[in-house]
Formats: sequence, C-alpha cells, structure tokens
Amino acid sequence: MGSIARDDDAIEGVKRVLRGKSDPWARTTLHLIELTQVSVEITEARDVRQAVDIVGDFLLKSLNFSWVFVGLVDRIRNALVGALFSRGGEEPLRIAIEFGDASSALIESLSSGAPVKGEGPDRLLGAQGREVQAVGSFVTFPIPRGLGIVAADPGERSPTSEDEALSFDLFLGQLGVAIENAVLYRRLRREQQFRASVTNSMESGLITIGRNNRVTSLNTRAAELLGISIDEALDRPIKEIWKPQRPQVDPLRLSLAKGKAQSHKDLHIERPDGSMVVLQVKTSLLRGEQGPHAGLVAELTDASSTRKTDEEIFQLEKLAAIGRLTTSVAHEIRNPLAGIMTGVQYLAKRIDEGDPQRETIHFIINEIMRLDRIIVDLYSASRPMTLWKEEIDAAEIVERSIRSVQDLCERYGVGLPVRVDGSLPPIYADADKIQQVLINLIKNAIEISERGGRVEIDLRAVNRFAASVDSNSGESSHLLIAISDRGPGIPEEDQDRLFEPFYSTKEGGTGLGLYVSHSIVERHGGDLRVESELGEGTTITLELPLGAAASEESL
Repeated sequence: MGSIARDDDAIEGVKRVLRGKSDPWARTTLHLIELTQVSVEITEARDVRQAVDIVGDFLLKSLNFSWVFVGLVDRIRNALVGALFSRGGEEPLRIAIEFGDASSALIESLSSGAPVKGEGPDRLLGAQGREVQAVGSFVTFPIPRGLGIVAADPGERSPTSEDEALSFDLFLGQLGVAIENAVLYRRLRREQQFRASVTNSMESGLITIGRNNRVTSLNTRAAELLGISIDEALDRPIKEIWKPQRPQVDPLRLSLAKGKAQSHKDLHIERPDGSMVVLQVKTSLLRGEQGPHAGLVAELTDASSTRKTDEEIFQLEKLAAIGRLTTSVAHEIRNPLAGIMTGVQYLAKRIDEGDPQRETIHFIINEIMRLDRIIVDLYSASRPMTLWKEEIDAAEIVERSIRSVQDLCERYGVGLPVRVDGSLPPIYADADKIQQVLINLIKNAIEISERGGRVEIDLRAVNRFAASVDSNSGESSHLLIAISDRGPGIPEEDQDRLFEPFYSTKEGGTGLGLYVSHSIVERHGGDLRVESELGEGTTITLELPLGAAASEESL
C-alpha cells in the first residue's frame, strides 16, 4: 500500500509541473496522464452509473468543457438514458431522450459510429435539454459497439483537436468495455440473488462441499438445522461442522470416499451447542470442469417432522381401516354380547351369595362389559362426530358425571371432593359429549389412585390473558376443569403421546378413551393439558370456551 501511495504522489507532482507549462507538448502529456488515470477508475467502476459519472466529471472538470452529456442506448425504451453534466451544477441531471427528440448530430454519430462536429445554435439534446444551447462548435463521440454516445461543448476553450479526438476514441473504448462488464456483473448479481432466494426459501437444507472437503455454500435452512451461521460455516472443513453420531453410515463421508450418491433416513448430528438433530440426508456428486468429482451437494431434511407426518398418515390409515371394520361387524358382535350378558345375569340370580361360582360369574360380566366398551370406543373413534350444542351448567355436568362413577369410587375407596371457584358462567356445549369426557378422565384418575386416596376436581373461570377471574377483574373467557390424582404419575416421554390413538399406559386399555376425549374437546374449540410428576400424581385440565367464545370457535 505504501508503494502505491508514493506512486500516486509522484504522478500528482508531475501533473502540477505540467500545468505550469504552456507549450503544446506539456498540455498533451498532461492530457494523456489524466486520461490514463480516469481509464483505470472506469475499469474499476462497480456499476454503469458510476462509470458514467466518472466520464462526465472528468470531461467537465479536467478538460474544461462547458457541459457534457453521456447517454447509453436503451433498446426497450428506444431512448438514450444518461446524465447531463454542466459547469456550476452540483449534481448531474438524469435524463432520458427518445430517439425522435434527439438532435441530428447525436443520431448521425450513433448510426455512423464516428465523431460528428456541429456548428451553430443546434438544440443538441432535444426537448429535455432545452437549457443547453450549442455555442460555437460541439462534438459527439460514439461509445463503441453502439452502446451509447458522449456529447460535449468546448465553450470558450479551443475547438477539439485531432489529438483529443483520438484520445477520446481510446478512452471511450475503455468506457464501452466497462459498461459491458458492469451490465454483465449486474446480470450475474441478479441471477445469484434469484438463486439465493430460491434456495433460502426451500424447506430442505442444501450444503455443497468442494474437492478440498470444505463447505462452499449452504442455504438458510441448512444453517438452522446444523445450528450454525452461514458465515461461520463457509470455507470451513466439513468435519468441523458435520459430526455424525455414527460416522460409518454418514452419507457425506461415504459419497466423498466412494464417489457416488448416498442417503440415510435417520442420521444423528451433534450441533455446536451439544444438542442433537436427526436428519434425512441425500447426496449427489457435483460434476464440472475439474472432472466428474468436483464435490458434492447434500439435501438435509428434519427427520423428526418427516417421521411425525408419516406417523399421522399411518394413524389416519389405521382409523380408516377400523372405521370400515367397526361399521361392518359392530352390530354382529354387540348382539351376541347382549345375549351372553342376559344369560350370565340370569345365572347370577340363580346362584346363592355364598356360592364360589358367583365370583366367576361376576368376572364374566365384567369382561363382557369391557369388551362392549372396546367396541363403543372403536365406534366413537371412527365415526364422524356430530355436536348438539346448548347452554349448560358446567357444575351440573360435573355432578352428573360423579354420580355415574359413584360405584367405582366405592369399589376403590376413593373420595371425590369438588371445589368451585366462584360463580361460573354457562358453557355452550354438547352436554352428553362433555359428560363422556369427564367420566373417562375421572375413571382413569380413580383407577390409578390408591385405596383411601382422593381425586380432586376444581372448576374455575379464567381469562386467557389473566389469572383466575373474579367479579372485579373483568369478563372471563374460558372454563377450566382440573382433575387431579395422587397416583404414581406419568413418565415425561409418555405425556406427549397420551392423546394418540391406540396408545395406552394402562394394562388392558384400548388407547382410544383419551383420544376420543381429546377429539371431543377440540371440536368444542377447547384443549386438554397434562401435568404430571413421577411419585406426585397427575392433573389433567379440560379447558372450554365460555358463552359467545364457544359459539365463535366452533364455527
């Protein structure tokens, strides 16, 4: 850098000396030095406008023209688009001159590709350049390859010489190259921006690796999946940011080693923060001028979301199959069951209380009832749900549900205390469906409780954005019914799956009771939430919208 600065200082010193001389040789030499300097600036211009401004400023200030117009041909607009530089003007005037409005000198120079001199008061720039009148001689210089034109008025200076014309010709040749380069660069930038926009909009991650095993590019999604910024990843060895738990099945490693595409459905990758991400990875080889193995591109997909979608599809297919099965055989199964139940109950009445066979009869009755419940659950899970909504009293529905499980409470020796927090607004719901949900939740809590334990039921009205609502805190929007037991609790890994069909933690359970309950609550615009700690018990909270909110959410 120091050497360059010294060279610049030396050139400026030479220019100062030449400006102090009046002979033609000094003037021509100074002119060539300045042309050389500005040619370098044009070559380094980042865009077309900057190149145009460099040319206009140089001709106006260094060569002392009265005004300068630099116009580029715009084929789409059929016009010359550029800037007018005038002595004393602070900023150039950006103008577009349609070919039909331009002066004959401009058109002649542009079509012939040769400089044209004009004399007299020719309105050089047409209507948009009305403030510029040619005084004495003016000259136009075409930019090579028909890219545009430069027009300049020497004003009071001596007319343009042949040496200047030749210098301009060389000078404008460089301007033409700079313009073409700038246009190509702009087109390249647009293509790069478009490709970046496309890749960064993809749901899949994309990462490319060069022959030197370094990261050459990655999109936004890949950076998110790997837990690293794009800037941190670029040009780093892939092994520094790609750390598979099982390297022996890593598609990237295998592709680079074997020279062919690889894939893996569940690859565990360790992120920089120590967390793990499970990816579905597919690789393809890059082919270029360097040969068939110029690197590789890998597509990364979040395997957890893919697995979840596959599981949801699988569950829907199972439900559809069960629906078809249930519809066709439920009637045939329940009719014989009803006959068997009637016969067994008749036998129970004929057996004395002290007879040992009475216990066996009760066991048969319970199993028949359990089989009937399974059929009901299957039918409920597979058929379309219709709600018959009306305004109902939540406390009354809870009381009816408790009466339905009273025998179960006595059998397990479990108490069912109910606490109502203030007065409750009515809910707009299907009474039978909500009672079905409550009975299922209360029964589950009773069956998991120890003898002599308690299942607590709390009712309260709340606002979504506030704590418990009382008469002074505004209008409530939702009803909460919390059912709490003191059982063994539910492991954390099971809590997220409680409402999935066919998933049960209870021996002999169908895994459909909570699924159906959750579906009913969702149809009401509500929610079921689980809070549980091992050894402490479980609370399942039923949340339902109140009044008008219930009507709106169910639409």
